Amino acid sequence: MLAQAEFAYNRSLSQTPSCSPFEAVYGLNPTSPLDLAPIPITQQFSGDAEERVTTIKKMHEQIREKIIKQNEKYHLSANKHRKPAAFKEGDLVWIHLQKEHFPIGRYGKLMPRADGPFKVLR
Repeated sequence: MLAQAEFAYNRSLSQTPSCSPFEAVYGLNPTSPLDLAPIPITQQFSGDAEERVTTIKKMHEQIREKIIKQNEKYHLSANKHRKPAAFKEGDLVWIHLQKEHFPIGRYGKLMPRADGPFKVLR
């Protein structure tokens, strides 16, 4: 069943590139697992091979552009409510630390997780 599940997953459409993993790698979607059987290689080369290589490379570029565009969209969505932190010399700031960054003995469940105020030097 694992091979069938893998085949089904590799044939399903991905949201960002708008094509399946099979299509992204090979340029087409196989209709059945028999389409993936190895074909004996002949010594002759075809002009269609060069065409196919250029179309697959072009498709890879389009997929790369779509992924970059989608990542930028995710970045804008994630940072929508964040405020840019701009500090000047002499400002006083508080530092919020995680458990692993506190000195030994300074961390406790009920102790404050921030330290400060500290003066910005540069």
